[in-house]
Amino acid sequence: MDFDDVLKLLGDFGRYQKRQYAMVCLIVIPVAIHSLSHVFISAKTNHGCVVPELQNFNCTNSDSVEREACIKIKQNLARPKDDVNTIPNEAQCWMYTSEDITEALFTNNVSRELDITLCTNGWEYDTSQYKSTIIQEFDLVCEKAAKPSLSQSFFFVGTLVGSLVFGALADKFGRKPVLFLAVGLQCGSGILTSFVKSFAAYTALRFITAAANMLFSSLPLCTETVGVSKRTYAGLVIEFFFAFGLIIMAGLAYFIREWRTLQLVASVPGLLNFLYIPFFPESARWLISQKRYDEAKKITEKAATVNNVNLPTYFHFSEHTVPLDYFGRRRSLSATLLLGGVACLLTIFIPMGIGRLTVAMVGKFGVTAAFGIIFFYTAELYPTNIRSVAVGICSTSGRIGAILSPYILHLSRYWAPLAMLTFSVLAISSGVLVLLLPETANRKLPDTMDEVTQLKISVTKLSSAELGEKEAITQTTLIS
Repeated sequence: MDFDDVLKLLGDFGRYQKRQYAMVCLIVIPVAIHSLSHVFISAKTNHGCVVPELQNFNCTNSDSVEREACIKIKQNLARPKDDVNTIPNEAQCWMYTSEDITEALFTNNVSRELDITLCTNGWEYDTSQYKSTIIQEFDLVCEKAAKPSLSQSFFFVGTLVGSLVFGALADKFGRKPVLFLAVGLQCGSGILTSFVKSFAAYTALRFITAAANMLFSSLPLCTETVGVSKRTYAGLVIEFFFAFGLIIMAGLAYFIREWRTLQLVASVPGLLNFLYIPFFPESARWLISQKRYDEAKKITEKAATVNNVNLPTYFHFSEHTVPLDYFGRRRSLSATLLLGGVACLLTIFIPMGIGRLTVAMVGKFGVTAAFGIIFFYTAELYPTNIRSVAVGICSTSGRIGAILSPYILHLSRYWAPLAMLTFSVLAISSGVLVLLLPETANRKLPDTMDEVTQLKISVTKLSSAELGEKEAITQTTLIS
């Protein structure tokens, strides 16, 4: 008896599976929180050079008329005026020379054009919106302004590395131990991040936080423990919890404007996930792929008890197992990618305003839907014994895109539409290429590479009498 046959007896999504699925969904929430935290922790604020001569000069000793003139001169000397035809960011990264400032203050007059120099005494920041950020604390401005983007790129590199490492570990040692190893690393690195004393340490810990991405172990669990009829549901609902995590992070950032406190508050609750360990089972399907049939049988019997169903008196597992369900995975993924790509392309030709915002939101809907589909579709394409590492390797491509995306945006400096055109071409190309993949909707999950290599895809057109119901169907047959 294979595991899919047992799932039919247990129920595709019984109480036992719902309990495990709920724990997996809750574990995913911190992943979303950490993926968004950098946006608020590295928020840009208005800044300018610290000018000691202005801070130390007191206008109160002058009479009222001179005092007003003195104050006005101090304001004019605080920051050079930006001139797009000369040096960029003059007001934020440059200052008048000490000699010129001193002369202007003591003569109470600015009678000539003053010389400017780069900030020599550090910067002062506007703290009206954010009390502190890593940009303010580590002075990541002016010549260091690219460092926050570099840190985010390292975060995505960490996700890339984690997708390979933790995916392989989950296939080798099991879904459960690797999942909670990732939980520990993500919580630990997140908490330590709130105490770092340098930007390098911050970036290194963010790398670890990204590498310990629980999605690589949790998504295979979602597809392996539910029946065919509920697999789409299981693959999509978990994305709502990811979105809920983003909402939580935005709410925390609204009330907590100091980056260290925000990082700590966002990280500590993840420790609660360790409370699930006594109640969290290993994947029975993975155990079968490892020929650990007795352990798989015990888990299945417990599931039967919780689901209040009766299994055959004697049964054993064998090594061999053979609105998305209607349209299929391929067509749904292709349609959402094409929608996102076309929307990106259209924004090039629409002027700034509500029209462009509407089209952009339609595109955002498309790419978000594609993101929700592609992970569990990938999990369905590969067999149990390499499913986690396969999801991880495929996720690597996405991480490469995330690493490059901040730099693709800079292409707009050379030609305004170039960045959006690049995103559009990539999305549309992906939407076309995905049609070459096999369909997995309403099919049993493959457990061995032999079953995957034996899949034969054939597109059969129905007779004209049947075209009223469907124009074509994709039949996936298993060659014995």
